[in-house]
Amino acid sequence: MISPSTIHNVRKKLYNQGLTDTQIAKQTGVSRQAIQRWRTSQGLPSNGREVYSPREEIISKIRKYVPGVRFGDTSIDNLRKILNAFERLER
Repeated sequence: MISPSTIHNVRKKLYNQGLTDTQIAKQTGVSRQAIQRWRTSQGLPSNGREVYSPREEIISKIRKYVPGVRFGDTSIDNLRKILNAFERLER
């Protein structure tokens, strides 16, 4: 079995090479969504060639405050409220 740290290191190396989520997924044998979840959990932005997702961008910003939290089907409006609350606390 491959260790979680090895999986992380391989994904991070491919990400740093500029590969998209889809390309990383194909090379590592997992879904694009799995790579997207990993990348956002690490606070990493898309490498720019994926479809723009405002929801993903908001979740990525929220994860700076609370890493590892899962948002499931939380609406984009509620995600914006959560992000605004954290940003107000920071001021």
